[in-house]
Amino acid sequence: MRFRLRLLAGCAVLIAIALVQLPGYLLFDTKFDLVVDPVHYLQRALHMWDSSGGIGQLQNQAYGYLWPMGSFFSLGILADLPPWVVQRLFMALVMCVAFTGAAKVARELGVRSDLACLVAGFAYALSPRLLTTVGTISIESWPSALAPWVLLPLVIGAREGSPRRAAALSALAIGMVGGVNATASFAVIPVAALFLLTREPGPRRRAMIIWWPVFTAMSTLWWLIPLFYLGAYSPPFLDFIESANLTTHPTSLFDSLRGVSHWVPYIDERWRAGRDLITSQYFVLYSGAVMMLGLVGLAHRRNPHRQFLLLALLLGMFLTGMGHDGPFSGWWAQPLQEALDGALAPARNVHKFDPIVRLPMVLGLALLLDILLHKEYWTADRKGVLRPLNHRTVAVLAVGAVLGAALPALQGRMAPAGAVSEVPDYWVQTAAWLDDQGHEGAALMTPGVGLAQFVWGQPNDEPLAFLAKKGRFGVRSNIPFVPPGNIRFLDAVETRLAQGQPSKGLATYLARAGIQYLIVRNDVIKSPSVPDTVVLHQALENSPGLRHLRGFGPDIGGAAYLGEGTERNVVNGGWQAQYQAIEIYEVLAGGPGAVAADELPVVAGGPESILPLTDAGLLDEQPTILATDADPDQEPTGPVILTDGYRDRERNYGLLHDGYSATLQAEDERRTSGTVKDFYINEGDERWRTRADMFGADSVTSSSSMADAGVATGGRPAESAQAAIDGDPSTQWVSDPTSPRRPVWRIEFDRPRPIARLRLVAGARAPARQTLQVSTEAGSSEEVELGTHTVRDVAVPAGTTSWLEIRTTGQSAAVFASIAEVEIPGVQVRKSLVLPELPDAWGNPDAILLEAALDYRAGCIDVDDS
Repeated sequence: MRFRLRLLAGCAVLIAIALVQLPGYLLFDTKFDLVVDPVHYLQRALHMWDSSGGIGQLQNQAYGYLWPMGSFFSLGILADLPPWVVQRLFMALVMCVAFTGAAKVARELGVRSDLACLVAGFAYALSPRLLTTVGTISIESWPSALAPWVLLPLVIGAREGSPRRAAALSALAIGMVGGVNATASFAVIPVAALFLLTREPGPRRRAMIIWWPVFTAMSTLWWLIPLFYLGAYSPPFLDFIESANLTTHPTSLFDSLRGVSHWVPYIDERWRAGRDLITSQYFVLYSGAVMMLGLVGLAHRRNPHRQFLLLALLLGMFLTGMGHDGPFSGWWAQPLQEALDGALAPARNVHKFDPIVRLPMVLGLALLLDILLHKEYWTADRKGVLRPLNHRTVAVLAVGAVLGAALPALQGRMAPAGAVSEVPDYWVQTAAWLDDQGHEGAALMTPGVGLAQFVWGQPNDEPLAFLAKKGRFGVRSNIPFVPPGNIRFLDAVETRLAQGQPSKGLATYLARAGIQYLIVRNDVIKSPSVPDTVVLHQALENSPGLRHLRGFGPDIGGAAYLGEGTERNVVNGGWQAQYQAIEIYEVLAGGPGAVAADELPVVAGGPESILPLTDAGLLDEQPTILATDADPDQEPTGPVILTDGYRDRERNYGLLHDGYSATLQAEDERRTSGTVKDFYINEGDERWRTRADMFGADSVTSSSSMADAGVATGGRPAESAQAAIDGDPSTQWVSDPTSPRRPVWRIEFDRPRPIARLRLVAGARAPARQTLQVSTEAGSSEEVELGTHTVRDVAVPAGTTSWLEIRTTGQSAAVFASIAEVEIPGVQVRKSLVLPELPDAWGNPDAILLEAALDYRAGCIDVDDS
């Protein structure tokens, strides 16, 4: 009874900790729908198809929220509790379940000391893993919380009671994990399985080994069956998300042992607790101390469960550390990393296996404290540094380490930055207006953003997703759960609007997709990857077929200038004006309807090719067939149109705007760590892609360029390595300033050439001072300075060479380089685009459309008649 009361007191402490995390504010934890209208979300979760979001899409494991998270929030909201309180109570539930489970497992494993059990419980509930995720993505914390409860019935059943009942209770705990993420749900199983396998053989173990898998399968059918259906129809979204190179980077031996293997805090500063744990030396010290105590307990000779716990730890370290490619990478790191981007893609987020590491660690801590807290362990003849220690000092040190590692929770840092006080009324009004329009006409929101982040808060989920009940809408977000062709359609719209260029065919292009309205969100947080509001408006207001319908909310923005006359100051480069928070544009020809056609044009290109064809007047609203869907052996019923729009480029999935490279040659080096060059292509589309080819040289390459897909601020295709030898001084090669590699430009000739001199022309964006050196097979030139707007003739050692290389010298590798022209006597290099080859049955194309891949947005903007 005393132990239970102490567990209740510990839960009261954890509830208090949860309630002091930004009280009164809503967090972007997991699903914002659950704090606004969880009942409506769960109603949608009963169906695989969501006709509202994404203009119609499959729901990504929404059924997993039916239990427990969705049910918990629904009961809290129906009980009329403030939404922020419900959110904090779920955080408290996660921590309390983790705390009591770890403490009770420690007790059942033979730990006699209440203090040791409680310290282990707090070390688990406030471990770095839970501190990182419980306020930001608590549904990933929930499996960690239930992992001890999966093990607990088996520990009891191994020595007493009904083995079948023990297996059933353990399987019930597995079923309670839920099915939001299959990998995280699986992570609760290995520790319990190892426990059974390391028991003494006998009828008790045999019964549990037989019944436990049977009951586990039965308890998980409620989410496994929908998961299999989803897998059968789902687009390949695992190709669209983070790569194994990113997810395995923070899983070093030390960081995996102490529990900071989650990759998001390393790139997202909003995860405050997780960020503190990886940047503060004090938290590294405290969590490292807890780690060391746990390891000592695991390996201690008096630990009766040493074999089981060490095996569990080794398995957990293998799963969390597999694929880690660092200074201390493990065996088969590179093949495993490649597998995580291939066949093992569902397990790519290896941090989800942390419970397999964390539970043995805290049990080792409990067993160590139990050993040390008994006075008979301490003898009077201790010598050296251990002499001053006794059971009290050891207890104080252990408690201090656990408390120190938990300080982010005590400081209120579990709540992420970007909290929401309330969703503005104008978003509620927008959702109500959209609902009034009915089910047919869809609305497309712009600008697209990776995560929904607004000036009033950062819910991460789109407001219309949790506010609209009937209206259909779509948006280009990080991972639209739609087929690749739909994503390319959305990208085409976003690209056209982001360039600020009016479009004759934009309205028709939108109408073809059944889009009736454009919702312009002027309240999104601006960033380099989000186009300026004035750019969007210039494109919309000058495109025929679009009409400003109405707006909601206050004016946002401001004048382009402050002050008058000589005291006038420019704001945001002058690219600024005032607009209502939300504006609605109507697509005049959009909405529901049908189009009759006697013949179907065939377009050799991608979904994005339809927009420039409509701009050029080659297509109107009539339906078309993309070449990938047409029969190559059948003569088309309509005209055949050949385009170069479906280009072979590398895509940076992390950027919604300007996230593509220049058109690539087959041998070009990859610049991103994704599984494929372009995530958003359908099977069989490769034949219809336009590729680059080089004439006059074998290759022209560089260590990096601003035309690479991996450029953090967005690619500029015209600033590739080829721009330095295209004969056009208005174009230039610019290296990526963020690349860790020293700027190097290189050309491989098509045949050996005699070279003694060449001319270098600085690019318009060249730094004031860049020092370059030219090298060939015959040797290297003297260093030469090539500042802005300068031209230099450079002598190189005379001789025949098959290559020429230019690199920066005498300056930091972080200083970028820019060269407009490398003029080599007798050398003319041309990069051409090779269009797809049409089948013989189709004959010659009836029309060919070639278009420029417009660069990073720039140019003239009209702001307030200026």
